[in-house]
Amino acid sequence: MPRKSTGKRIRFEIFKRDGFKCVYCGSSPVQSVLRIDHVLPVAEGGTNAPENLVTSCHDCNSGKSSVKLNDKKLSKPDINGAHKEHVEQLKQFLLIQKEIADARREYAEEIADYWINTVGPMTEDMFNRLAILVKEWPHEKLIEAIDITARKMGGQSSTFSSWKANNQAKYFHGIIRKWRSDNANG
Repeated sequence: MPRKSTGKRIRFEIFKRDGFKCVYCGSSPVQSVLRIDHVLPVAEGGTNAPENLVTSCHDCNSGKSSVKLNDKKLSKPDINGAHKEHVEQLKQFLLIQKEIADARREYAEEIADYWINTVGPMTEDMFNRLAILVKEWPHEKLIEAIDITARKMGGQSSTFSSWKANNQAKYFHGIIRKWRSDNANG
């Protein structure tokens, strides 16, 4: 099965989430080249969804290959309590990361629905940008920026116009940029 690249943005977000350290051995970029590893291998149906991706050093990733983490190729090593606790922490961390990703996706869909009902149809690129903005901006500010865009850019339209949707998105992002600049300057 051909593998689709995760993309630079997703790789950076995964590295950032994992503290720029290999989740298996703790290596940092100073010690080893970091890679993205699929928890459930692509060969087994794993996807590029962030909850299936972890930071791995080159050695750990190449040694693991397409083996699932719970496959037992060797006899089970004698793991002390600290290692067991670490494994449990990693499991909980990945579970929480998946819950956060699911909640953000749901929140982005709610904001997108508000956009569609207030401003009108949006491009896929605009939806993807909203999914990023929900991580940075409080709900009230995003709603305010959407309302300002609707008032200035004519609001909802029954037919999709790529030109109009792109102009609405540019106006909306201009509001966000201004607010970001205002926050940085004062």
